[in-house]
Amino acid sequence: MSVFSRIATASALLSASIALAGCNSGSGSVIQGAQSSTIAGSFQSGTADGPASTARFRNPANVAVDSANNVYVADYDNNLVRKIDSVGNVSTVFSNPNFVNPFGIAANSSGTVFVETDQNDTGTRNSTSGTVWRIDSRTQTGVVVARNLGRPRGIALLADGRLALSDVNRHTISLLNTTTGAVTLLAGRTDTPGFVNGTGAAAQFHRPYGVKQDNNGDLIVADANNNAIRRVTLAGVVTTIAGRRAGKYLRG
Repeated sequence: MSVFSRIATASALLSASIALAGCNSGSGSVIQGAQSSTIAGSFQSGTADGPASTARFRNPANVAVDSANNVYVADYDNNLVRKIDSVGNVSTVFSNPNFVNPFGIAANSSGTVFVETDQNDTGTRNSTSGTVWRIDSRTQTGVVVARNLGRPRGIALLADGRLALSDVNRHTISLLNTTTGAVTLLAGRTDTPGFVNGTGAAAQFHRPYGVKQDNNGDLIVADANNNAIRRVTLAGVVTTIAGRRAGKYLRG
């Protein structure tokens, strides 16, 4: 692998680690940067927009960054999408009575944000009710792209406009056509956790959470319960980049 490719993969792995942000009600609601400096919020939870020092979140579960360095936040317990601009001002860009428990989030350069909610827009919440919304942060409007997808808590916007979905309950990686709402299985055996490299349904994951696309077009997946980082090509070929299932902490 070239030096450029290694750097690109390292960047994608960092993004995947961000996507593994836990959803734990009552935890400190602080969004932090790479050097552990506070961008906005405090350990006091709340629902306040405004300057970084006075803004408040309530269990921010995940973030996405656009090309203008705006940070979009899935504010889980507030049922909101928030935006932190490049100078630290916080605003609410989407709120809807049927928009509940946002987790997965991705953004493009034109202000469109895709968000996964654990509850669907009809009020159902179960292991299959995960729903993807398309939100226009400029007009603060949103529509459902597809509902009852499982629990795709990891989402990544691909260069061709599709979304990659990592489903923590079904143990799969899928592709969502954001125009038609059609979902295609890319890799993993549905409802069958495991740790197997392979192609398509021959491969296995165990609660894949974070997913990002690297500069080569491959997907980098944080395979949580396998304690591993996996690579998935858009042809569905799965390999393991690093980590091991035993859960030991090793450098190398």
